[in-house]
Amino acid sequence: MKPFDEIWDAFDSLTDDIHNLQCDVDEQLKRIDEALVALELRTISLEKERSE
Repeated sequence: MKPFDEIWDAFDSLTDDIHNLQCDVDEQLKRIDEALVALELRTISLEKERSE
């Protein structure tokens, strides 16, 4: 294997790792958004109950 090929393979592996991490981050952000929506809905519900 030529030195350039080794560098290219390492770079390719690194970009794959970065892509996988970005997918993990995107999934976690989606879960956080869903939790925030649920929290907001619960807060609205509690405020409604309190005002009745």
